[in-house]
Amino acid sequence: VFRCLAITKALSKTFKNSEITFIIEDAEPGVSVVKKGHSGTVIVVPPASRSSKALWLSEKWDILIIDQLSMPKTFLASCRKRASCLVVFDDVEEGRWLSDIAVNALYKNDVCRPDNVSTKNLCGFDYLVLDPKFADVAKHSAGAVSRILLTQGGSDTYGLIPELARSLGELISTYPDLSLDIHTGPAFRFEAELREAIASSTADIQWHSNIADMATFCSSIDLAVAAGGIMACELAAVGIPLVLITGEEQELETMTALAEAGAAVNLGDFGAEGAIQTQLSVKHLIPDIARRGAMSRAGRSAVDGLGGDRIVEAIRVELEGQIG
Repeated sequence: VFRCLAITKALSKTFKNSEITFIIEDAEPGVSVVKKGHSGTVIVVPPASRSSKALWLSEKWDILIIDQLSMPKTFLASCRKRASCLVVFDDVEEGRWLSDIAVNALYKNDVCRPDNVSTKNLCGFDYLVLDPKFADVAKHSAGAVSRILLTQGGSDTYGLIPELARSLGELISTYPDLSLDIHTGPAFRFEAELREAIASSTADIQWHSNIADMATFCSSIDLAVAAGGIMACELAAVGIPLVLITGEEQELETMTALAEAGAAVNLGDFGAEGAIQTQLSVKHLIPDIARRGAMSRAGRSAVDGLGGDRIVEAIRVELEGQIG
C-alpha cells in the first residue's frame, strides 16, 4: 500500500494533469491508509472477488500498475489488452513477461525471458519505490548511539517484536544514555504482549504506531533492528545501520542483498536463538563507530530513494515510443 501511494506521487510530478484511480480490496487497515494518503479516486472492491478483476478490466487505462506478488497469466493477458502501458511490481511468475514494464526491486525473478518479448525488466534497489521525502531528508552520519529502533514492518505477522523488545530492553537498560524506539504498523496485532514487555523493562522505551513523517523519523535513529521489507530499505536510504531478522521467508533475499551491499548485519530467519543473536549484534555495533559509518554510507549508496522517478521515466519513454 505504501509503495503504491509513493508511486502516485512520482506519477503526479510527470503526468501533471492525469487522474489517478486507486483500486484496492476491502481489507483493513489498507483501505483506511489509502483513503488517508490518496486525494484522488479510491475504489474499494470485495476481497478476492471477480468484481475486483472485472473492475480493472472495465476501463481502458493509459497506465495500469498492478502490485501483486503473483498474478495469473490469463488475467495479465486481459489487462494487457486494456492498458496502453502495463506495469507489474514484484511479480515473480511467468505472466510478468506480458507487461510493458516489470519491476522487481525486492523479489528476484527467476523465470527466463521468453523469445520475442519486449518487456523492460527493471530490477534491484535502483527501482525501489519510496516516498519522495526519503530522497530529500537529511542523511544520518555515524556518531555515538543514543536511539535504537525496533521494527518488523507493517504487521509483524509472527509477533517477534515483544520478544525482541524484552531482549533489547535488557541490553539498553545497562546503557544510561540509550533509548529504544519501537515502531509497529497498522496491521500489528500483538499490542497486549508488547505492553507487557515494555512494562517489565527498566529501559527507556517509546512505542510509535502512527508516524506521519516516516522519513524524518527514520533519519533521527542511530541503529535499527528491522525485518527485510520496505522499511529496512527506507532506513538504509537515510543511512541507518541495520541488524536484520525476520519471520517471513520471502524477505530473506532482500536482507541478503542489503548485507551484501554492506548496509546490514543479516541474522536471517528468526529461530530459537533469534532474540539473543539480535541483542549480541546490537551490543557489538554500539561502540563500533567505524563499522556503523561504513554501513551508513553503504546503505545510502544502495538505496537512493529515486526508484519511483526512474520507473515513471521508463513509463514516459514507453508511452512516447508508442505514439512516435
